[in-house]
Amino acid sequence: MSSAVLLIGCVLLLVPCYARFGMVHPLTVTLALWTGTAVLVVIRPMNLVDPDLRVSVAIVLGLAVLTITPLVLDHRRRGRGPAPEDRPVVPMTLHTGALAVATVVVLAAVTWASLQYRSAISAALGQPFSEADPKLVRWAELYGNVSAGGTVGMALALAPLLGAFAVIGGLCSSRLWYLLLPVAVIVTMQSPSRTATLTVVVTAAFFQVLLARSPGLPVRRRARTPGRWRALAIAVGAVVLAVVYFGFVGQQRDGTEMPDTLRVAGWVPQALVEPLLYLLGGISAFSVGLTEPLGDHGPYGEFGRSMYAVVRIGQLMGFDLPSPEPFAGYVDMPVSFNTYTSFGDAYFDFGLAGVLGLSLLTGLLVHLLSVWPRRGHPGSAWGMSVMAAVLTATPIHMRLLDLDILIPAAVGLVAIAAILRPTRGPTRRAGVLTAPPWAARGRVGA
Repeated sequence: MSSAVLLIGCVLLLVPCYARFGMVHPLTVTLALWTGTAVLVVIRPMNLVDPDLRVSVAIVLGLAVLTITPLVLDHRRRGRGPAPEDRPVVPMTLHTGALAVATVVVLAAVTWASLQYRSAISAALGQPFSEADPKLVRWAELYGNVSAGGTVGMALALAPLLGAFAVIGGLCSSRLWYLLLPVAVIVTMQSPSRTATLTVVVTAAFFQVLLARSPGLPVRRRARTPGRWRALAIAVGAVVLAVVYFGFVGQQRDGTEMPDTLRVAGWVPQALVEPLLYLLGGISAFSVGLTEPLGDHGPYGEFGRSMYAVVRIGQLMGFDLPSPEPFAGYVDMPVSFNTYTSFGDAYFDFGLAGVLGLSLLTGLLVHLLSVWPRRGHPGSAWGMSVMAAVLTATPIHMRLLDLDILIPAAVGLVAIAAILRPTRGPTRRAGVLTAPPWAARGRVGA
């Protein structure tokens, strides 16, 4: 019953979202991911705990609020003013100097933070970082006395910006800029937690597709706006790359053997066991956490995992707020697991009202970043790419109010506004050359 509720709810939400936004949209991709997850829950490739009905209802209601909010707001917006194709195209100019300066600054900050992180891990383990295997590094992150400092974490969070600069330079200047992408990936691969690396891959893939479709972008002559199938191929390629990397690091970190309590269907390839476990495990862990209460508090301690950045900012302002644990407690489902989906994180903090509230906030941001400053603007493309990383992580945990999401989102908007600026010249409306908006105010030539 609960599995059917989850599957039917996901399908009913995917259909209108696909009809309105198409497949190449963070929300549509996320709903497709959840629909695939629901299908797997029904066919049970592993002997995980079946979802509790309360869990299925919470997930479906959260996805419904998340989906309906941008659908309704987008429908109302389209009913006002001229159609998008009749609005003036604002041509953009690439400021190569600003791109170079921003790249050097971010690359220096990320490199410094990476070296500091390696030094902190080495000090915690008492051996050189290069000699520590991923399992030891992860142990140090979880249980060791790693004192890298908040500044290091904030600097490492800027790594996705290297992917953004690679896309801007690759589309508008030279393909050599794409060399920044492997640099960003390599830097984030220092940690075996995988979250940072997947964020770089997802944001860069979506930014490539969305920015290439931005009207007025000064693309190279050989650059082509990706059509539906090419854009879908880029998205699928990014997913495949992420799955391969996820499984590879998992085998390095935890070995190829799974616990004896886990039973896997014979048709599941060994390389997909751990990715599927993380895709499905959060639902089962959420169910176990509800049926077998984890003490007086949730799995992350007292309060605040779903709004971690708000808690940290409140503490900096002097409020006496308890810090949530950085890593959740484990439950057996039947293997030990400690991720509870983004809806579980909100539920353990605030109950069903928290699930609906955070889903509403996420939906509002999806709509806002899709139209602000305007549809197709490079800043809008970057904001939607960051939201893609947030949304596609919802089967695992809530990332919307994490500092490693908010920091690159805010810094990226400022940097992109300095790198790609509106051209002071004529624009084109429906094929007719017209004066720029400020010319009507007597500022021609200003």
